[in-house]
Amino acid sequence: MWKVGRTSNPLVENAAALYAVQLAGYALPLITIPFLARVLHPDGFGLLVLAQSLALWLSILFEYGFGLSATRAVASHRDDPARVAETVAGVMGAKSLLFLGVAIIALLAAATVPAFRRHPEYIVWAWLQTIALGFSPFWYFQGTERMVRPAVLEVAARALATAAMFFVVRASDDGWKVLALQASAGLTSTGVPLLWLYREVPWRRPRLAQALSALRSGWGMFVFRGAHSLYTTMNVVILGLFVPTRAVGYYGGAERIARAVLNLLTPLSQALYPRISHLTKRDPREAGGLARLGLMLIAGVGLVSGAGMALAAPLAVRIVVGPGYEASIPVLRGLALLVPLSGASTVLAMQWLFPVGKERTVTAVILAGGVLNVGLALLLAPHFGQMGMVWAVVAAELFIFSALAWCVRHRLVRRGERPPVSAPAWR
Repeated sequence: MWKVGRTSNPLVENAAALYAVQLAGYALPLITIPFLARVLHPDGFGLLVLAQSLALWLSILFEYGFGLSATRAVASHRDDPARVAETVAGVMGAKSLLFLGVAIIALLAAATVPAFRRHPEYIVWAWLQTIALGFSPFWYFQGTERMVRPAVLEVAARALATAAMFFVVRASDDGWKVLALQASAGLTSTGVPLLWLYREVPWRRPRLAQALSALRSGWGMFVFRGAHSLYTTMNVVILGLFVPTRAVGYYGGAERIARAVLNLLTPLSQALYPRISHLTKRDPREAGGLARLGLMLIAGVGLVSGAGMALAAPLAVRIVVGPGYEASIPVLRGLALLVPLSGASTVLAMQWLFPVGKERTVTAVILAGGVLNVGLALLLAPHFGQMGMVWAVVAAELFIFSALAWCVRHRLVRRGERPPVSAPAWR
């Protein structure tokens, strides 16, 4: 029998742990991007960004939304060791099934993307990074609200990999070395927590029925994550199909800056999600208060951050990626619109709709937005390059925010399920 330890204030500690991870994801790229953008130049930097984006997108498919669905399952039953062990076995079995499918997609990318055909070493290291990100058990520690140790390990591994980049990257064709260091750090920050997990949870050999059940239960979250990636991470890969890597570098430089700002909104939402899921049935009034607080904070920070990013775009581009990337300035100004839109959409989905079982509603909206993004990207990117991609992603995000807001305001109220912002309970 194993026990899940509790702290005196787990919400504060885990929010701090998540912010440490996000701070590393925010600060470390800002440290390396100026160096890498200048050493690799737009062509080499664009190739690196393309490979990193493919690895991240494949890892989202590999992860299958378990960062949300399995986190909720563990959080809801964390006082029942048998149920948690069943969840772990099901998730690991499902990931074993997903492994083959993701490998096939990686092979197709290697054969169809021109840049990867010319530089196969990039796809190899991107695939290893995918494995590391996809098998991460962070969902377990997030569900049990004990994220401090995994967070410390991840930050340390990232920091070591970042420091090594300054010693090994010397020429414009050294981008694959960056991928190799990042993959090594990812394998470390995934492998060690897996050992910690199985010291607490009894090993159970995954059964096919468990794996299929995990896939079914996580389908809604997977579509949310996977479709969302169509208009975020996958955009760089789509762009790489139509334009030279130099143009990918222009978009990627601005997108990296925008993502760093957008990531500032993520930890609070992640920290609130398991707590709201836990409180929904036990103390609906407190759950509603937390959801309202999360919306107010994230919406406010998003508006201020987006406006600041748009105003400071020329300075940010000059400092972060340097000369030769002037074409990134209008890209960054356009992507600034994503900060408040995406932050608010995330709150509406994770804090208001997911905890009351409205995954299908969110799934339908996100799928529609993803399809809109891909359609617009295929139409605009070949003619307008990186700016065409900006217009596509902003249009998709605006659609998703508007649709989710309509669902919260009208559909839930019409069905008698008042939003947590004004109701003492969720039914």
